[in-house]
Amino acid sequence: MKRNNCSQVDDKKRGAFELRAFLLGVISSLAQVALVRELLTAFYGNEVAYVLVLLLWLAGNALGAWSAGRRRGSATVFLVGAVLLLPASIVLIRLFRIILGLAMGEDVGPAFVCVAAVVAIVPVSILLGACFTALVRAGKTAVRVYTFEAAGFLAGGLLSVIWLPMVMGFLDAGPLHFTRELQWPGYHLVATQESPYGNIVLLEKGGAYSMFENGQRMFTTGDVLFSEERVHFALLSHSAPRRVLLIGSGMGGALEEVLKYPEVMVDDAELDPAAVDMGRRYIPGVGRALSDARIRVVSGDARALVRRMHGQYDVIIAGSMPPLSLLANRYYTVEFFKEAFEALRPDGVLSFSAPASENYLNSEAKRVLRGLYTTAKGVFPEVKVLPGDQYIFLAGKLPGTVTDRADVLAVRLKARAIRTKFVQEYYVASRLSPDRMANVSALVDVPGEVNTDLRPAGFMAAVAYQATHASDMVPKVFDIFKAWGWVVFLIPVFAAGGMLMARSGSKLPVGTVMVAAGFVGIALQIAALFVYQAKVGYSYMAVGIFSALFMGGAVLGSRVGRWSDQGLLSCVRGLCFSGGIFAWILLLHPDGGMASWACFTASLAAGLSTGAFFSWALSVTKEGFAGTLYALDLSGAVLGTLCTGIFILPIWGVEGLALLCVWIAACLAAGFYPSRESADL
Repeated sequence: MKRNNCSQVDDKKRGAFELRAFLLGVISSLAQVALVRELLTAFYGNEVAYVLVLLLWLAGNALGAWSAGRRRGSATVFLVGAVLLLPASIVLIRLFRIILGLAMGEDVGPAFVCVAAVVAIVPVSILLGACFTALVRAGKTAVRVYTFEAAGFLAGGLLSVIWLPMVMGFLDAGPLHFTRELQWPGYHLVATQESPYGNIVLLEKGGAYSMFENGQRMFTTGDVLFSEERVHFALLSHSAPRRVLLIGSGMGGALEEVLKYPEVMVDDAELDPAAVDMGRRYIPGVGRALSDARIRVVSGDARALVRRMHGQYDVIIAGSMPPLSLLANRYYTVEFFKEAFEALRPDGVLSFSAPASENYLNSEAKRVLRGLYTTAKGVFPEVKVLPGDQYIFLAGKLPGTVTDRADVLAVRLKARAIRTKFVQEYYVASRLSPDRMANVSALVDVPGEVNTDLRPAGFMAAVAYQATHASDMVPKVFDIFKAWGWVVFLIPVFAAGGMLMARSGSKLPVGTVMVAAGFVGIALQIAALFVYQAKVGYSYMAVGIFSALFMGGAVLGSRVGRWSDQGLLSCVRGLCFSGGIFAWILLLHPDGGMASWACFTASLAAGLSTGAFFSWALSVTKEGFAGTLYALDLSGAVLGTLCTGIFILPIWGVEGLALLCVWIAACLAAGFYPSRESADL
């Protein structure tokens, strides 16, 4: 009887222990996704926010796991502390511009951003990392903690897709509404909404409305000059436009300008239907324009629409936002230009623009413009560039179909009886003067970097140019990595060296293997997320899905890694195979569903290998090393996050990253030495 009572007590303790491990995973997942979304908004939709959050999160977890191994603490205290700190971290991210004394729209240097992110993210991640080690000490089994934490992370990732947007919407409408108002000083906050595509904010100042999604300005009403330049140079360059595709930001005034051409039918492609509904509801005149019989509003990915419409359009007007995010960069790549080429009629014209400065162009601005011109010229036989504060690119499907002659454009403007405020005969003649056009020709005569979906050179060039407004550090760092980035390929050398030591009879250096495994696992995860953004069009909602898949794979891997060394070897080979398939599929440049499944599979494989390695490493090391192994795994992930998201992907592309992942996995598979002997770190 006494033994049964003890068994019941042990079962209760084990249940409480497993529940805490599961809650650790749920809270970690929800906190990570919430912070990623907040940083996306704070960084104007730049996906580097995901890399930064992941980098700091993993570094904090590693520090917390390592430090908790030296000092005892309560897992419950660590967990509760992290939950209490999370709202404060969200508020801090939203208010960091005010705290740093930055004006609305002022560019933020990388150092300021990193400091704010460290203060907001690292304390929470340290507590959660310490909670893991404390649970291992209390439960006496690291594999069990790892498995239940991964299961909780999987559940949290699924909850983040459905439940988190509703919670954040409730908080923004209630307790945290003041933070949204403080986030936009000097503006009246009209409305805010969470959607699968991002956080939408509508602001009003002096009768002008500005809409932001994920912190990036979509449009501002009343910017007549921008709207007129964007629309009329494109339509006047075509001899007789009849059907037009307008991609994004039509609600800012572009629709009204297109409707001045009575014979034109317009498809207005808007990614987020929630943004369109908000515009209809709150912005005067937008509902009337969208209700015009000549306008068809198409919600969803504009590139998917372009791929369906072969030979349907006379003019396509794209590039409403500069390529400062992978989402915007999708409309400046070789792949999109090829899709637009097929969607145009034989005499069709593609128009897009890029911000710069007419009076002075630094080296980074020149790199952006040259890259875009080189990319477009590789697809279209004729590309014209019009100078100004917005450099307008006009690409013709056939030679001689696009004109940049001021006299021809002025005659067409008058013949079509188009009433404009700025784009008039004298303005066209001044902007397209011979000396200005000669300067542009000299600028684009120098070849630039080709921008593709899988190697977003235009995105990184635009980010570097934007960063020069605050500091010239970022371009210098990129240049250094281009020259010395090959050093990253030394990582597998260390791993292979460890394997050779094992083959010669030495004990397996498990720590080296864990660092390499952490590197390749997180590298493949980041690559999958970035490619998903580039190919499918949005990652705001998908962040939780990728986290769930990764940790779901980790749950399975933690079980496989315990079966046998041959089971682990199979996981390593599977990772190598998955990385190779991932690279091969994406080299075929698919879009939509095919690319989605390739990315999801790569994420699952990355989690599977990570969980298998960790479980196996615990089985071949001495007791008491669980926290250190966890820290080493996370340290490799930190290195992988830093190298992958900031350097390898932008500079070498997905192909180069996939090659690196396959090489590391191949080194581990080829050099693996099955052994059940206790190993040293």
